[in-house]
Amino acid sequence: METAPLPPEELACRVAFCCLEFVGSSTFGRLMGYFGSAQKAWQNLDRSNGEKLGIGEDSLQKFLAWRSKCSPMALMDKFSRQVDYIFPIENNLYSSNLKNISDPPYLLFVRGNPSVLNGETLAVVGSRRISPYGRQAVEILICDLVRAGLVIVSGLAIGADACAHQAALDAGGRTLAILASGVDQITPSANYQLGCRILSSGQGAILSERPPGWRVQKFSFPLRNRLIAGVSLGVLVVEAAENSGSLHTVASALEQGREVFAVPGPINSPVSQGTNRLIQQGAKLVAKASDVLEELGMASPPELDEPGSLSSTLSLSPDEDQFLKIIRGNQGSSSGQLAIIAAIPADRLNGILTLLELKGVISCQSGCWFCR
Repeated sequence: METAPLPPEELACRVAFCCLEFVGSSTFGRLMGYFGSAQKAWQNLDRSNGEKLGIGEDSLQKFLAWRSKCSPMALMDKFSRQVDYIFPIENNLYSSNLKNISDPPYLLFVRGNPSVLNGETLAVVGSRRISPYGRQAVEILICDLVRAGLVIVSGLAIGADACAHQAALDAGGRTLAILASGVDQITPSANYQLGCRILSSGQGAILSERPPGWRVQKFSFPLRNRLIAGVSLGVLVVEAAENSGSLHTVASALEQGREVFAVPGPINSPVSQGTNRLIQQGAKLVAKASDVLEELGMASPPELDEPGSLSSTLSLSPDEDQFLKIIRGNQGSSSGQLAIIAAIPADRLNGILTLLELKGVISCQSGCWFCR
């Protein structure tokens, strides 16, 4: 059912409120419950009712000073020239997944193709110091996930986030970047060109709950991370250290009832400690795209793991190629047996086995390894 558009004055007052740091989702909900509309709240909020709404004196002073100099309609007109869309929560193009979290934003600012907000979405997050192994895992998995129709969601940060967006675009897929800043500023600056590519591709969008001009602050990132999880059906963690910020996104996903997936990594890698721990705690281990698709109840494309598909034709490194020959000559061997045959340490062996499995050229059955 189509929702009637908000009156311009009502939308403009919401835009004006969102420029105030203290008016988050919960405070805005109280204002709406008390006054009935943002326009009435904008006109009538003062010291006589602010305290009963849980708004402290400092915050109230900031609001009164802001109201005295702000024209909501002029402000909305300014922002409309800086973004492509401003969606209130009632709008049909507002993310349906995001509407159902406990504290959804009352406004979304969007640049790009808004259809990605309501596609089948998967968040992909991980370490800013992504390793060559993690980068390769992202490229392999996302190549197949976008072929299955998933929109890849991430935060445009340096490292795993940027790899995820890049891999989705390289595979001809769709991607959504969620920023902690306003969408008029593509941050971080190191990923400015990638952000521009997302917008120019026609296959992606950049989103924020913050208005244009909003500068990133420390508290901005946990709030942004809840949106990355909230807009998605699940969260895939590629690499994460024990105290990685990616684990905040996982915490939000668990609170919101989303699926959590993790790519295993070498036991001696600092950026795999967090993902390996997640698997121990019950996250779904992901070694191929179908592990994610099955959990989400999505069908794998019939050609996904067929010989000649992208998964089976990806180039192998010299070490991987050499080890694949060893497995071919020793089908059904355990990891321990292969380590002895190849004369390499177990941690290095596990890393190679994981990459070969991600590439779809070997499989493990009851602890024994076989070529596909």
